[in-house]
Amino acid sequence: MALNGVSSRLSTYYTNHKRTWKYAIAFRAVAENYRFEKMTQQHLPLLMDLGRESFKDDSITLGTGVKFDDCKTGMEWVFSYSIVANAVMGVSDICYDKKTNKPVGFRMVDPYYKDEKMAPFTIPDITFNDKEKSFFGLLDETYAKIWDCYPTETVIVKPTLVFVEPAHRTLGLSHILIEYGLDLPTMNKQTGANIVATLCTSVKTKGWFEKNGHKLVYTTGPNVTNWKGETVPLPEGPLRVYAADMHTMKTINVKPCWEMMKAVGMMPK
Repeated sequence: MALNGVSSRLSTYYTNHKRTWKYAIAFRAVAENYRFEKMTQQHLPLLMDLGRESFKDDSITLGTGVKFDDCKTGMEWVFSYSIVANAVMGVSDICYDKKTNKPVGFRMVDPYYKDEKMAPFTIPDITFNDKEKSFFGLLDETYAKIWDCYPTETVIVKPTLVFVEPAHRTLGLSHILIEYGLDLPTMNKQTGANIVATLCTSVKTKGWFEKNGHKLVYTTGPNVTNWKGETVPLPEGPLRVYAADMHTMKTINVKPCWEMMKAVGMMPK
């Protein structure tokens, strides 16, 4: 049994190693055309501009009819949370086009605490307006179902949001941003979290999670309630929460591969 377990782990390791290098080579144009910076407070105005763009094609915003201007305070809080939470994991990034030096996307991955008092950073204060209460309430209530699924956990790693401007989605930037620089064993040590869980709003992303071994732990019904109290369908179907064990899940993190390729002259530095 022990040998079978070792063999299984080795097989998983080499399969993931092969996939990671395949991604690194296939999407090397991302490294050549884009750069990543850790989110800081100085990025907030740029992130807010990108956040406005993200509202245009999201299933929840389209279904509920909520506009970015309805939720500006709430979105500023979401970005501000990721910025201060970067003190723990440091993996929430903003992405720039190297040619224009303009921001074209972002990725937020945060520690999410069952009791906010446990957070080793100061969580920003916020007062929501009615539309924000409805919109963010829907998201929070759905994601909070994770505690019913894992009642003994006190902190979970939450990939909050990934966005890339439509004009920059052809080279694979979205694929790379999902797991770029994410090392789950390190994140486990930084946070004490054992589970990574994501709220999924799109059919395309749903397929990615299922293909890569994430477990569906909760799904809403086909309709949600908008800020007017109306029952409305979402364009891409129910909201879903996917989870994975951080001790067994392997990420497709191409960052070390690219660094090695640059070191040996296979890619420009």
